[in-house]
Amino acid sequence: MQFKVPQNIDLADKIVGPLTLNQFIELTLGGVMVYILLTQFGAASVPFILIGIPIGLFSVALAFLKINEQPFGHFVLAFFRYTRRPKIFTWHKTRLQTGGVIMKPTPIKKSTVRPHHHATKSELQKLAFRLDTRGHALKPEKKPEKGAQ
Repeated sequence: MQFKVPQNIDLADKIVGPLTLNQFIELTLGGVMVYILLTQFGAASVPFILIGIPIGLFSVALAFLKINEQPFGHFVLAFFRYTRRPKIFTWHKTRLQTGGVIMKPTPIKKSTVRPHHHATKSELQKLAFRLDTRGHALKPEKKPEKGAQ
């Protein structure tokens, strides 16, 4: 049995002509602002040129411009986040707290193994068991020998 696999699921739906819903809203809001400025100041006035044209260009960029396959709005948000956050981070040493109790670091015990000492198989097994249980168990369980029952 064959099934149809959906294609192009990452593309936004076209709502108004060739425009997606986000593009339509961005262009509409920009167009309304430019229209209000145009009716208030006129097309050749200095306030319209200084405010209206940049608003129109910004709304067109929000709707259509993509940089590295990312919408222009992502870069605008990243810019505002960057300007609002501190640029210098300082590190303050604090103690670990869990449940309201200050945890003190446990002292590290010095190893008794000598550097040139060759460990035997039983010592290695004890050490491996201690590492596996993180030192919680005292002795490993003895395994029954093969011949004894």
